Amino acid sequence: LRGVQAAGQRWVLLCDADLEESAAVLGTLCAVVATGQADMAVAVPQASTGRGLGLVRAAAGLGVRWLGGARLAAPLSGQRALSRDLALRLMEGPPCGFGVEVRMDVRALRWGVRVAEVALPVTHRSTGWRAPDVLHRGIQLWDVGRTLARLFAEATGEGHR
Repeated sequence: LRGVQAAGQRWVLLCDADLEESAAVLGTLCAVVATGQADMAVAVPQASTGRGLGLVRAAAGLGVRWLGGARLAAPLSGQRALSRDLALRLMEGPPCGFGVEVRMDVRALRWGVRVAEVALPVTHRSTGWRAPDVLHRGIQLWDVGRTLARLFAEATGEGHR
């Protein structure tokens, strides 16, 4: 959030730090929003590099569909282009760690933001089944669940807890 706040430009491109050379294709997302085709463009990786069970992705997908009203192919994708102002509104609230993409997705869908999912050949560093990898996925699941609970409270008028 601090990086978006500090950005002095109209548009921002958010991306994960482990994309390596595949980040070169992210300009496509910028073109989608800059030409007015969508308000937020989200990269959909063409090939999965994950070696987990898919629990975090499934939880995020179900939560976005339930709370946002639509199915997204990549609800956890961190590769997004959108206006700085929209990013600030979508990200507003208490820190949510790995749930930030889910927060952005649900709010965008609720608020009628035009979301375009764009298939791109982006790849992440693959994780395995070592203790740090499993812990990382556990933290992701916790953050996504906590974010979904906050979004549910937001929708029912309970506010942030």
